This record gives sequence, C-alpha cells and structure tokens, in this order.
Amino acid sequence: MDGHKIITQIAKNHLTDITTKAIAELTGGADLIDIALWPDRIRYVPGYKESAQWHYVNIADDESLDKIEHLPGGDILTAIRRFHGQLTESGGAKIKKIDALRFFIHFAQDLHQPLHVGLQADRGGNDVAVQWFNATKTKNLHWVWDTGIIATKKLTTDQYVQLLDQVSPQKIQEWNHSDFLDWAEESRALRQQVYNFSPEIQYRTVVIGQLYVDRNSAHLEKRLVMAGIRLAGRLNKIFDPGHLGLQF
Repeated sequence: MDGHKIITQIAKNHLTDITTKAIAELTGGADLIDIALWPDRIRYVPGYKESAQWHYVNIADDESLDKIEHLPGGDILTAIRRFHGQLTESGGAKIKKIDALRFFIHFAQDLHQPLHVGLQADRGGNDVAVQWFNATKTKNLHWVWDTGIIATKKLTTDQYVQLLDQVSPQKIQEWNHSDFLDWAEESRALRQQVYNFSPEIQYRTVVIGQLYVDRNSAHLEKRLVMAGIRLAGRLNKIFDPGHLGLQF
C-alpha cells in the first residue's frame, strides 16, 4: 500500500490543473489515493473476482513479453491496454469510465513493481517466505518490494515524495517516451536484483536484512518515481491533450 500512496502523490504533483479538474468531475471529487487503492480492495468481491489476475503477468526467463500467450481472462498487460483505451474513447457510461480510471491508475503503478512481472512458480514472490531482519513473523518477497524496503526509511508519504520527486524536465520527457511493454520489460530486467539474496547466509526461509535493502533501495525508489511521472503523463495526455510537452 505504501508504494501506491507514494506513486499517487508524485503523479498528483505533475497533473495539470485541467487534468485534476477533469478527474474530480468524473469521480465526484474522490481522493486520488482512494481511487488508486480501490482495485486491491475489490479484487475478491463478487462481480470483480476476475480482476485478481489482472494485477500481474507471469513470464519465464526465456520468454518474450511481446510474444507470450496471455491468460484467457487477461493479465496486467491486456488489462492496462483495455482500460487505457476506454479512457481515451469519447462517450461511454460514466461508471465504466470511473472503473477504467481506477484500474488504469492502479495497474500503471503495479507494472512498475518488478514482481508484478513475475514467475508463475512462486506467484511473483508471494510464495517466497522471508525472514525480514529480526521479525518473528515470516513475510514474503512480494511484501518486501511493496512495503518492506520503503518502511526502512521511516519516512511519511509526504517526506518520501519530497525526497524522490526531484526529476529534471529532460528525464520526464525521456521516461514518458515509452509504452506499457517498456514498463514491463524494465520491471523484468530487475528480476536478477530481486532474487539475489547473497551475501547474507540463506536457510530454508530466505533471509533479508540491511545488505539487501541497501543494494535495492535505489532501484525501488527509481521505479516509484518513474511510475508517478509516467502515470501523470498518461493522465494529462487523456484529460488535457493540449498540454505542451507531452511526447509518447
């Protein structure tokens, strides 16, 4: 959850006034963080259960993302394209647009977390039990990248955003010149980092401590700020297409 809050706040910082107003009019002024978190809250609710598999894509090390066979009910790549398309269409039912916005915002964020482009064998790290520092209760590797590494900084969301949101206009343009497949490929490229647990001594349960955190904090933080910048860029392109400087 912490990652979603940080990304959403960074995105809010880069939305144009026109985009902010358009989203508020569409959603009745709903808080953008509530919009971003909604897909996690309803994934097992009747009527939305099929959405659970839209939060990730499974891909083996020797497979190509642009050639994989997608799940019959879809995955994060098919879902983000579909909801982005619904947002760019003119007309359409308001509730459908609101749901599309909720899912698009959430999946744009998930796609930047490396383990959402994961291995089927361990369900994107969810089945990798982790001994987190000296905690008595076992965590899992997916949690480490969602929450654990972020929590070690002991910063509030606002403090984290202030720390990360220092991106040059040139870098913003570079990051926005990308597509959804690029975002997924970048996440997969971090897989070697994610599963590198040495030099800490390993037992049956993966041991993760400060060495792992120090090695991966910068990677995770870059993904957080990239997600926020790119999300804002896409939303501005949809709701304020006349805004200068948007290149995709």
